[in-house]
Amino acid sequence: MNNSRYKRLQDLEEELRIIRSLYDRFWTEMSQQQQDYLGNIEHKIVKEIRILEEH
Repeated sequence: MNNSRYKRLQDLEEELRIIRSLYDRFWTEMSQQQQDYLGNIEHKIVKEIRILEEH
């Protein structure tokens, strides 16, 4: 894995940690729309992480 891909992977993993910490802290206070929005972001991040790990 080249350096730029490795750096991107690290950045994505950090973004995923942030999203999941938002879930943990604010889930009960979020509207359904906010939960869906975070869920969509999480899905995109996980998808990109898997692509980077496979190649």
